[in-house]
Amino acid sequence: MAELKSFLTFPISSIRRSIKDIDDSYRNPWDIFAELTQNAVDAIHRMQKNNDENGKIELKVDAKNRTIEITDNGCGISAKDLPVLLRLFSSGKSGDSSSVGEKGVGLKFAIFQSTYFKIISSDGKSGGWAEIKDARLWKKQTNEEDLKLEFEETKGDTRGTKIILKGVEIGDVEDEQSSIFYLSFAQLKHVLRNATYLGDTSSIWDANIKPIAIELFYSDYNGEEYHEYLQNKFALPIESVDESNIVDMKEFKNWLQTKDHNDTAKRDKLQGKILVLHDTCKYKDYRKISYWVCFLPSRRDWDEINKRNNLCPSEGCTDEWLQNHSYCLFSPGIYTATKGMPTGISIDTPNTGNAGYWPNFFMIFQDDALTFDIGRKSIHKKTQAIYQGIAKDIFNQITAYVVKYTSAMPATTSSPSSFDKYEIMEGINKLIDLNSSKVLFKKSPAEQEASVAAVFFELIGNGIIKDIEPIYLGYRNKYDLYAYYKSSEKKNRFCIIEFKTHLLNITKDFSEARKVFDEMNYIVCWDVNDTDIQKLSNFGILCEEISKGDLHPLDCPSSVTHKLTIPNCNPLYVIDLKKIV
Repeated sequence: MAELKSFLTFPISSIRRSIKDIDDSYRNPWDIFAELTQNAVDAIHRMQKNNDENGKIELKVDAKNRTIEITDNGCGISAKDLPVLLRLFSSGKSGDSSSVGEKGVGLKFAIFQSTYFKIISSDGKSGGWAEIKDARLWKKQTNEEDLKLEFEETKGDTRGTKIILKGVEIGDVEDEQSSIFYLSFAQLKHVLRNATYLGDTSSIWDANIKPIAIELFYSDYNGEEYHEYLQNKFALPIESVDESNIVDMKEFKNWLQTKDHNDTAKRDKLQGKILVLHDTCKYKDYRKISYWVCFLPSRRDWDEINKRNNLCPSEGCTDEWLQNHSYCLFSPGIYTATKGMPTGISIDTPNTGNAGYWPNFFMIFQDDALTFDIGRKSIHKKTQAIYQGIAKDIFNQITAYVVKYTSAMPATTSSPSSFDKYEIMEGINKLIDLNSSKVLFKKSPAEQEASVAAVFFELIGNGIIKDIEPIYLGYRNKYDLYAYYKSSEKKNRFCIIEFKTHLLNITKDFSEARKVFDEMNYIVCWDVNDTDIQKLSNFGILCEEISKGDLHPLDCPSSVTHKLTIPNCNPLYVIDLKKIV
């Protein structure tokens, strides 16, 4: 007689692996604040659907003792739901389109960064508290011992949630140059307003947004105590700038139409001013995207704004400080937000004429349809392309006036002054961290073919890829690398290897007949994803992942990860470096 059995029970080792995967998906020092505040704001918004009560959040940070405490008067959690919501990937926001979070990993990420976690919550009818000890230490163990949760149901008359975290580990907590617990009060406020949901972006375009009262208590690493009510609004770069030094581009265009102004009057109007433009557009007539843009007349103005807001350290922005803390500063770039929450994710600037002006621009886009991966690391390429298209139009619109009516000239690529070490460093710091013990490279090579090649050679040098012996780089020839593959027969087989940032890029070579299937043996790329597989499928090429157990009969290098089946051709094999690293 057949019977139904539960099959979704995982061993402790699998659960630990999932927790470590969650940890690895986060890369920003402020992520724990982003997740805690996101949950608090979402809970308040859900509460406000049923009543008109004002939202309140109290955040306490003790840097010396690495303690974070956050309290909100949101919808709260009932006694029966509280233990369930603490399970991995469990969430109380499923199906709620107004909530930003939905994957159920943010709170778990916070739990496993701490040595002590406590949550006290009630929906106004029932409530309780739960306590977890040594979660951060438990995830590093290798035994099969379970992690216990202590829970007690309480009366729960007061609606809301309080979370307490102690022994929080963010980055290297002993390293002054990397730990967020070494921030000044001004720097912490900036991070909370510009990289977490406490800095609501919707209020940039809608003055009727009901603010949440945010009370911040901060005890810094030296024991100095601070207390302040934060604005529940994204901090724009012009917040500390006198209004007389700001020109609204819409008002400027209206002024142009009032009478026939000569060029001297136009120059006087714009000369040395910060230009601002904010509006809402629709992508393909259905997707609403709001944007706020400012143009600074000089790159040095960024330094002035940061000094005015006390964001620079007293000893100045050294290279080492910038490498770890550039996120504490106002800086040029294209930034993103969704449903009122800044994501902390920036995107690359598009290719344009007058490109030397880009370091003078700050842009933020709010798109409620925006989705991003767990850990807020990246945005889908197609979505990035949408923002880049809008950014390009705005850039061209503003620079048309800048070039004609101001003397602010961009640095040209041929001028020695065009190279700005700090800007380069800030850009590099925004790239995804590699976090690998197998190579010395610090940043993901996903968008740079030369870095893909460099990581590949480093893996060979470190003995991780053992059966490929490079002979000669062929960049001046047809293919990238000529090498020997040391086969299972101990024979050196001559082979040809191509490097690609994305596997799908090989289709362009095939289309243009620059490369031939049967001449190549292996393609080395950074990552094989669903987009690559679909693109290859459209080209008539089947891409299949192969297991290590299948490699010996195929007589391929042990590092091979995928097989490309091509009609009327020999198979072509792929080495996905991300899987190795």
